[in-house]
Parts: sequence; structure tokens; C-alpha cells
Amino acid sequence: MSLEEFPFEISQCVEEAVELLSSKVTEKGIDLFYFIDPDVPDIVSGDITRLRQVLINLIGNAIKFTDEGEIVIRAEVRDIIEDEVEVYFSVRDTGIGISKEKINALFTAFTQAD
Repeated sequence: MSLEEFPFEISQCVEEAVELLSSKVTEKGIDLFYFIDPDVPDIVSGDITRLRQVLINLIGNAIKFTDEGEIVIRAEVRDIIEDEVEVYFSVRDTGIGISKEKINALFTAFTQAD
């Protein structure tokens, strides 16, 4: 997979993902918040399209499995080395969660039978 690298605003990317899914949140009557740490630079260089896809997927899953409560998206600086910044994104919800038995399967390679 090749990644694009163009300057973009993280806040714009997060806001676009939230806006795209806001009608589903409204239908379910749950709250959706996002927080971008002030230490996160206004402009970063990276692949806004891929980041938006990942955020939409994570937020969409949170909406699907949350019947009451809230979903919170966070962007925080994890590390800064010279002119590079590592931004950590998280999505937390009050949904049903994943059983301990199944959580390890999330990070194994996907195989499909014929």
C-alpha cells in the first residue's frame, strides 16, 4: 500500500469523519465528542484520505455497538523526534465491548476459506 504525503489539518480530518457519521449518532440518541490536544500541530504532512477512512471505520464500529452513552475521539501527541510528530488517535465508547476471549483474535492475520 502506498501512502500519500500532503499537508493537512488534523482537526479538519476528524471533523469530516464526525460530520459524515453525525446522522447515525443522532438516530441512536448517543453523544459524540472529539478532543484534539493543543500540542497537536495545526498542520501535519500525511495521508488525509487513509486517516479519514480509519477514523470513519473506528467511529462507525463504535456507533454500531453503542446503544446509550457516548463516543469520544481523541488525538494526542505521542512522540516528537526532530521535525516529525507521532499523533495517537483513540476512539472510546460506552458500548458492549469485546470479550476477553475474542480480543486476541483482533490482531491475527485474516484467512478466508474457499
